[in-house]
Amino acid sequence: MKKIAKIGLSVVALAALAISMTGCSSKKCDNCGKSFSSGGTTMTVLGQEINICGDCMKEVTGGFLS
Repeated sequence: MKKIAKIGLSVVALAALAISMTGCSSKKCDNCGKSFSSGGTTMTVLGQEINICGDCMKEVTGGFLS
Protein backbone atom coordinates (compact mmCIF):
# COMPACT_ATOMS: atom_id res chain seq x y z
CA MET A 1 0.00 0.00 0.00
CA LYS A 2 2.85 2.37 0.84
CA LYS A 3 4.45 1.73 -2.55
CA ILE A 4 1.25 2.66 -4.38
CA ALA A 5 0.95 5.86 -2.31
CA LYS A 6 4.56 6.82 -3.10
CA ILE A 7 4.03 6.24 -6.82
CA GLY A 8 0.80 8.23 -6.78
CA LEU A 9 2.42 11.09 -4.89
CA SER A 10 5.33 11.11 -7.34
CA VAL A 11 2.97 11.31 -10.31
CA VAL A 12 1.04 14.19 -8.73
CA ALA A 13 4.28 16.04 -7.92
CA LEU A 14 5.57 15.66 -11.48
CA ALA A 15 2.26 16.85 -12.92
CA ALA A 16 2.25 19.91 -10.65
CA LEU A 17 5.83 20.69 -11.64
CA ALA A 18 5.02 20.41 -15.35
CA ILE A 19 1.96 22.65 -15.03
CA SER A 20 3.83 25.29 -13.03
CA MET A 21 6.70 25.39 -15.54
CA THR A 22 4.42 25.91 -18.52
CA GLY A 23 2.58 28.73 -16.78
CA CYS A 24 5.76 30.77 -16.25
CA SER A 25 6.91 31.01 -19.82
CA SER A 26 8.50 34.30 -20.75
CA LYS A 27 6.95 36.45 -23.46
CA LYS A 28 8.43 39.31 -25.47
CA CYS A 29 6.63 42.66 -25.66
CA ASP A 30 5.71 43.52 -29.25
CA ASN A 31 5.90 47.23 -28.42
CA CYS A 32 9.27 47.68 -26.63
CA GLY A 33 10.90 44.24 -27.05
CA LYS A 34 11.32 43.63 -23.29
CA SER A 35 10.84 40.09 -21.97
CA PHE A 36 8.20 39.57 -19.27
CA SER A 37 6.55 36.65 -17.55
CA SER A 38 3.80 38.42 -15.61
CA GLY A 39 2.14 41.81 -15.44
CA GLY A 40 1.44 42.00 -19.14
CA THR A 41 -1.39 41.04 -21.40
CA THR A 42 -1.97 39.15 -24.62
CA MET A 43 -4.63 40.42 -26.98
CA THR A 44 -5.80 39.76 -30.50
CA VAL A 45 -5.82 42.70 -32.89
CA LEU A 46 -7.11 42.16 -36.42
CA GLY A 47 -6.65 38.41 -36.03
CA GLN A 48 -3.04 38.64 -34.86
CA GLU A 49 -2.01 37.89 -31.28
CA ILE A 50 0.21 40.55 -29.65
CA ASN A 51 1.92 40.64 -26.25
CA ILE A 52 2.14 43.91 -24.30
CA CYS A 53 4.22 44.24 -21.10
CA GLY A 54 2.83 45.93 -17.99
CA ASP A 55 4.88 49.12 -18.49
CA CYS A 56 3.66 49.64 -22.06
CA MET A 57 0.09 48.81 -20.99
CA LYS A 58 0.23 51.53 -18.32
CA GLU A 59 1.63 53.96 -20.88
CA VAL A 60 -1.09 53.19 -23.42
CA THR A 61 -3.98 53.31 -20.95
CA GLY A 62 -2.62 56.25 -19.00
CA GLY A 63 -2.70 54.22 -15.78
CA PHE A 64 -6.49 53.77 -15.83
CA LEU A 65 -6.32 49.95 -15.83
CA SER A 66 -3.68 49.49 -13.11
